Amino acid sequence: MYLSRIIVFGFIFLILPAAGVILHLQITVFNEIGWRGFMEKHVALPYSQKYMFIGGVWAVYLLTGRVFSGMWQFSSVFTTILFYIAASFFMAEVLKLTKALWGPIVVHGILLSSGFWLFLIWGSNALWNETTGLFMSAIMIVLTLGFRIYSKHQSK
Repeated sequence: MYLSRIIVFGFIFLILPAAGVILHLQITVFNEIGWRGFMEKHVALPYSQKYMFIGGVWAVYLLTGRVFSGMWQFSSVFTTILFYIAASFFMAEVLKLTKALWGPIVVHGILLSSGFWLFLIWGSNALWNETTGLFMSAIMIVLTLGFRIYSKHQSK
């Protein structure tokens, strides 16, 4: 059972991202213009506070959509907020590394595609239950640290 989920999860994250970028382009372009294009420049806070704030606003924005669509559980609020704060730090690193808004737009499309397929396979709250939410948050944290280390080595 777990092996089949790992295979499906690998398929979701390795083969479908290109389709996700194309399918979600209209959403990700406008989202990233707001999150990275506008907020990145206009939120005048130190590094950690800035991305915690942007991630928090991002989470509240998406939680309200989930509340009104009926696709939410109270137990998933913490993991949703944690994921979007972690994703905010990651997207900031992608923006720094690519020096263009297209980097976060493509990554956002990949994330949306992955979430969409998880939704279809495991149901509406599969992405936001405690286990999956914490796992996805951990992935964002590890990727962010990897990008930061890579950036520091490139600048030497």
